[in-house]
Amino acid sequence: MKILVCISHVPDTTSKINFTDGDTKFDTNGVQYVINPNDEFGLTRAMWFKEKQGASVDVVNVGGIETEPTLRKALAIGADAAIRVDAEAKDGFAVAKELAKVVIDGGYDLVIAGRESIDYNGGMVPGMLSGLTGANFVTNCISLEIDGNNAKAIREIDGGKETVNTSLPLVIGGQKGLVEESDLRIPNMRGIMMARKKPLNMLNLVKLRHRADYADGHKSTGAEAYAAYGKESGPIFAGVGGKIIWRGSPKAMMIGPKEEIWDIAFIAHYPSLNAFLAMIMNPAYQAIVFHRQAAVADSRLLANHELTSSSEFG
Repeated sequence: MKILVCISHVPDTTSKINFTDGDTKFDTNGVQYVINPNDEFGLTRAMWFKEKQGASVDVVNVGGIETEPTLRKALAIGADAAIRVDAEAKDGFAVAKELAKVVIDGGYDLVIAGRESIDYNGGMVPGMLSGLTGANFVTNCISLEIDGNNAKAIREIDGGKETVNTSLPLVIGGQKGLVEESDLRIPNMRGIMMARKKPLNMLNLVKLRHRADYADGHKSTGAEAYAAYGKESGPIFAGVGGKIIWRGSPKAMMIGPKEEIWDIAFIAHYPSLNAFLAMIMNPAYQAIVFHRQAAVADSRLLANHELTSSSEFG
């Protein structure tokens, strides 16, 4: 069974909250971020399925690089792999669309999301994700058992509880009760550091602009701008121990949204997450990344920790 746990990167409720720009913008300075509590209940239940039934457990987040410490905590708890969709989490539907692509492409049997995140409390993403993927859906879930392709869930309803019998593929909106608070796992420091030191393979999918969009109006094609980015960033990439281990020319979308047409596909290998972070934080890299921003119309960056190979497909 393949399980995907959706992880939201949310402010710790003990953090002091401030606003700037006339109280219109959230001030992130000094704010500690954590795994969304409802997602943490779901991750803990997923770990139970991993240990008792041999399931694989991946975690996914839609957001910028600032969310990676939260994903590392999930890896330290025991997730097999972490996926960060490099996109701004503008609203619930935008997030659900990005997650749906991951679910469909990954062929997941069970998707565990929190009922809602504690920052926006929208409660929209799990249901929309179910609709976009065609999976069955149970929200307010406080108990989940899986037997083969069959699932038995208990959910809270007004005035009581309801038992639901359904089947995989399934999306659930989990909450407190899915596991007990005493069952939650604390990521140990060794686990966090090991997650940072694991070799990392980044799958890059890039769609280029026909004409580059430079802020200064410089005339160039998207391909030329991306080539400039590659040439100037290459020595920095090599300097942290990076190397390209596969490169391809996308031809057709066999499974997935037909509108997703990519111009460039490659896998970049980094010795560790620390190496990747060192590259993107390098002032020399930050000084030339504007070429990429001008060149790229859309992109996907999928981070993968290596697993042991087997003769099985998938």
